[in-house]
Amino acid sequence: MSTKERLNLLAVLFLLSTSVVYALDEDEHNAKITDFRIAPADEQGVFKYAYATSNGIAVQAAGSPLEAIGIYSYTSPEGVPIEVRYIADELGFHVVGRHLPRPPPIPDYILRSIEYIKAHSTPAPPVE
Repeated sequence: MSTKERLNLLAVLFLLSTSVVYALDEDEHNAKITDFRIAPADEQGVFKYAYATSNGIAVQAAGSPLEAIGIYSYTSPEGVPIEVRYIADELGFHVVGRHLPRPPPIPDYILRSIEYIKAHSTPAPPVE
């Protein structure tokens, strides 16, 4: 199998692995692909694909053997629109989405404490 064929296979496997799958009722199991676009990997391994289904799932991705970026969206079982953007690279898999939990804000007294420590600490001596 040539490198280009392996990269095309990798792109298709990536496409299948990033599919969003959930079921609300029998109609969800029978969803049809309404749009499908794929650009086979080129000599450098760069690929692009996108697809959409009749039940509202939409996926787009592009990348190379070293990194990929993409977005997918669907409607949750509760009827909430979900959109996820991601980057996968040598630093890991990073996602962004409004539905994802966020840390609470840092309390004001903690912020004041940090400022106090910065203002009243002595610098460490240089390491030789």
